[in-house]
Amino acid sequence: MDELNPLDPEFTEQNPLPQEEGTPCHYGTGRLPKPPRSHMTLVVTLLALLVAANLITVLAFLGLRNREATQEVAPTQNPDEISPIVGVEDATQEPQPSVTIAPSVGANVRLSPAAGEALSLQEVYAKVSPSLVGVHAGEAWATGVIFSADGYILVNAYVVEGDELPTVTLGNSREYTAALIGVDSSSDLALMKIDAREELTPAQFGESAEMGVGDSVVAISKPFGVQYDATMSEGILSAITRNVQVSGGEMCIFQTNAALDAENAGGPLVNMYGQVIGMNAQSIGAYTSYESVPGIGFCVPTHEVQSIVDALATYGYVSGRAWIGAAIEELSQTQRLYWNLPEGVILSEVYDGSCAHVAGLRSGDVLVAIGDTAITDVDSCNIALNAYRAGDCVRVYIYRGGAQYYADLLLDDAGKATQYKMILSESD
Repeated sequence: MDELNPLDPEFTEQNPLPQEEGTPCHYGTGRLPKPPRSHMTLVVTLLALLVAANLITVLAFLGLRNREATQEVAPTQNPDEISPIVGVEDATQEPQPSVTIAPSVGANVRLSPAAGEALSLQEVYAKVSPSLVGVHAGEAWATGVIFSADGYILVNAYVVEGDELPTVTLGNSREYTAALIGVDSSSDLALMKIDAREELTPAQFGESAEMGVGDSVVAISKPFGVQYDATMSEGILSAITRNVQVSGGEMCIFQTNAALDAENAGGPLVNMYGQVIGMNAQSIGAYTSYESVPGIGFCVPTHEVQSIVDALATYGYVSGRAWIGAAIEELSQTQRLYWNLPEGVILSEVYDGSCAHVAGLRSGDVLVAIGDTAITDVDSCNIALNAYRAGDCVRVYIYRGGAQYYADLLLDDAGKATQYKMILSESD
């Protein structure tokens, strides 16, 4: 047996062999115990990160408060606390010469009452589609409607604004250069004329006042260009909204669930007798179609179209609509933060001789309030202007060079917007 077996009667316990000096030993294993792991480094690191995060949060909060303090605009505060625009405090506005537009007597809209039996969808399509045209203006494409045999065409204003010579393409693919007769941005309607060398098929315009909520309607347009046939979507008249404030006046607008998009806005909304009872629009006053709420479209009913088109044909604009005298653009959040600017819209162009120019406003100014209404984007600016009419005096507030100023504007007529563009383009 093993001489070290403790069960052996002759077993004698022996001391372990002596360990050489300097050799670690732990319970005879030859190893020292591992020292306990220290968490001090991790604790210090976490504390440092926590302090840094808190410091960043405090600095960001202070910076935000500083920006908000810089951006705050109180149009209702004491006017003495905000300075007038330098050099124009006592400016007076002289009437500006207008561009004379020859009256056009062929474009007057005449409405017809519904008569006979309602048509099938196929019959409605066959009746209306020959009256549709494609309209090219720059990069924009839209659907227009022929409403007179001598070449007058109605289309959305946003498509042709800024383009004096849009191109019209008929259903047979023939193209004509159109003359822009008049524009009314508030109702999103514009009037053009072509000198066609062929017979045109005008649409029949029906009495929109005879329509009621729940009536069947269709929208017909050319959303994919002239190389494709017109498309039709079916729906109902979802709502009739009256007393909509548009440029200091009131309008009635129709709402439909017939499918609309950016390409068939400008096409007609048609009743089941094949009559146009409204012009589909991208936006009317504060109402915006399909851009913000899919499945909802708005149109200008024909009893409103009638007076607008008659005014455009006669004068080139609808008188009384307020205009600020400048082109405005959205101010993005990125631009605001980068340049430390307040909420508002930027005046991208101020027209010479306009009310904005006479009052001292200049390109690059940030418009932050109109009267008591704060401006946050283009829509809110248009809504604020809708409360006024041409000739009204309104105080506006701007931000320029790190300071806020105010100016009193004698609002121009919106018809001058097109006239100034025409003058500037001629001078170019």
